[in-house]
Amino acid sequence: MEKWYFLYIFVLKLKRITMSKYNRLTQAVFSDIVKTDNRLSLYERFLNVDTALEITTDELLDEFKDQYQHVTNVLRKDLNALAKMEEVIIQMRCKKLISENMKISIGRGYIYARTLFYRGERDVKDIRVLVDSTKDWGDDPKKLIGDPFFMNIAKRMLIDAMDKHIDANLKVLHKTCLDVNA
Repeated sequence: MEKWYFLYIFVLKLKRITMSKYNRLTQAVFSDIVKTDNRLSLYERFLNVDTALEITTDELLDEFKDQYQHVTNVLRKDLNALAKMEEVIIQMRCKKLISENMKISIGRGYIYARTLFYRGERDVKDIRVLVDSTKDWGDDPKKLIGDPFFMNIAKRMLIDAMDKHIDANLKVLHKTCLDVNA
């Protein structure tokens, strides 16, 4: 019993160490605060708690909520800019570590490559590309991972997909009149 318990604890700790690396790489601060197409901002959700919990408000509470909303409205542009900068920084970090995090999978006769990547509007913290058909390369992921020529093709395709997202985010930053080179 003691031996199995030790093994169980060891596996749990190993999972935490492995997962914490990934969480640190794709962990955002401001990106998780601001509004996206899929969710309300955290400050909007905070203000909506009274309604959600059917809390009766009074004049003082409403006054503080109005002040809070005013301050968040003033800061909104800066928070959105910080979130977008943060997204680009995380994406660039993921791109630097692509070789360490790249995975190959097979599905329905096709070969897919994926790696860690952050996109604020998505819950999934990776990016995936369709590399090719298994007809040309076979369907054994271990053999494909061991093939440097194939892995370079897959890596190039992932980098191209990443670059499209990074470039789009940089355009958004430049549109908001931020000088990211300053």
